[in-house]
Amino acid sequence: MLENYKQELESIARHLTDKEYKKMKIQSLLSLSEKLEEMTDHEIESILLEVMSMVHESSRDEHFDMKPYRKKVKLVKELVIKKFDFHERGTIQSQYVAIGICLGSGIGAAFTSVMPSMIGAFSGIGIAIGVAIGTQKEKEAEKAGKLY
Repeated sequence: MLENYKQELESIARHLTDKEYKKMKIQSLLSLSEKLEEMTDHEIESILLEVMSMVHESSRDEHFDMKPYRKKVKLVKELVIKKFDFHERGTIQSQYVAIGICLGSGIGAAFTSVMPSMIGAFSGIGIAIGVAIGTQKEKEAEKAGKLY
């Protein structure tokens, strides 16, 4: 799909500072491009090429607007999930931690009439459960080759 994408992006990214490199999530894009090497999807390919041109533009323009860039990167990630079910490392676990916090806080709130300190305890329990489930789900996705 994207034969030279990774090399070109690495070449452009050399001109970025470490802060810009992290802010633009270049490593994530490089990992994604590796994962998509043998896949074919013209829509994703065209958006990734737009993203690369935006990275190039940002390396030349100190007043580069990150908002359209972030939207394009988000769109690519959503399309990759929808079409290939590939997820960025850490996102599955983060989702389960968020769910755990919500459930733990909800259960804790229900018990606050009995003991007011329960909301904090159940939030902690929810985080722990979310991390455990999320870690397990992420390991399963990695075994299935669905992480980048």
